[in-house]
Formats: sequence, C-alpha cells, structure tokens
Amino acid sequence: MSKPTVKYLKNNFDEAAILTCLVDLAFTPGFEISEENQAILSALRRSSEDFKYSSVEEIGGRLSTYNDGQIEGLISNVKGIAHEMEFVKLENEDGDSVYASLYPDTNHPGYDVQLFDEGTGEHWAVQLKASDDKSYVNQWIEQHPDGQIIVTDELAEKMGLDSSGVENEEVTTQVEDFVDKLINHDDVET
Repeated sequence: MSKPTVKYLKNNFDEAAILTCLVDLAFTPGFEISEENQAILSALRRSSEDFKYSSVEEIGGRLSTYNDGQIEGLISNVKGIAHEMEFVKLENEDGDSVYASLYPDTNHPGYDVQLFDEGTGEHWAVQLKASDDKSYVNQWIEQHPDGQIIVTDELAEKMGLDSSGVENEEVTTQVEDFVDKLINHDDVET
C-alpha cells in the first residue's frame, strides 16, 4: 500500500466531541495533538459507529486489519466528510448572513449540507464533492437537475462550478497520511 496523504482541516464539532477526542489522545502514549489531525480524526469518527467512541489506538488496530480496498474506501469516505466539515467551517466564518450545518447522518439522501440565510430566512441544501472525476460530478448533476453542487477547487475551475474553497489534492493527502499513521502507530500527531 502506498503512503497515504491530505490537507489541513480544522475540527467543526461541538465541545463534547472535541473533549472526547482530546481525552482519548491525552491518554494514548506517543500521541501529540495537532489541529489538522483533530479534524481528520473527527471525520473518521463521524464515518462509522465503529470508530465513534474508540481510542486512537483502537482505531489504528482496527484499521491495520483492513485490506487495501477497504482502506481506499475508508479514505474516500473520510475525505468527503472532512471536505464537508471544512466547508461548513469556512461558510460559518466568512462574515456573511449564510450559515451552514451538516445533516446528523452522513448518508443523507442527495445532499450533504444545509444552508440558511439569516437575512432572508431562506434555507436550502447543497451537495459537496471532493473529487477529480468530472463524470462523478456530472452523474449527480444529471440525477439532481435542480440541485446545487459545490466541488473542490480544482474541479470547480475545470467545470465552472462553485468552489468549496478546499483543494481535493490537499484533503486527500491529509486523510491518507493520517490513516497511514494510525495503521502504523508511529509518531502520530493527533
């Protein structure tokens, strides 16, 4: 398996989730806390009930049993969740009247994020895609002709779509690196 990779994302979870993460990390020997990996850990925990309350060491142990296909699927899923979390953070910190929130479940049909305009009272849903694959995006657009999709920077530029403000290559690199560190239990900077 090649060494994994991803971008800097900050944690957008509530205080209880952050506290849980910090407690787990504080009591796991050899682990240091970094902001970028807290966000990836939160996305990983959001990806599966199996990881939600597990220590970093338990997650690493579980991931070390995964085959390459399972790791690839996990990375893709966690990358999408990390992208959604970063988009929500960026939208909520940009100073305008529009606020974003994640749906409670990660498999909400058709859309990933809810938006609310405090000034007008309008609310709507958007789909986010963290990918380099135009056909993947076009397929969603065909299935949701009236829907709004927001993609990572690279694809937004190529397709003339709205950008999330996140680069696909960077978020991929960050997730892959973090998952690789968890599997190997070496010098994890969480």
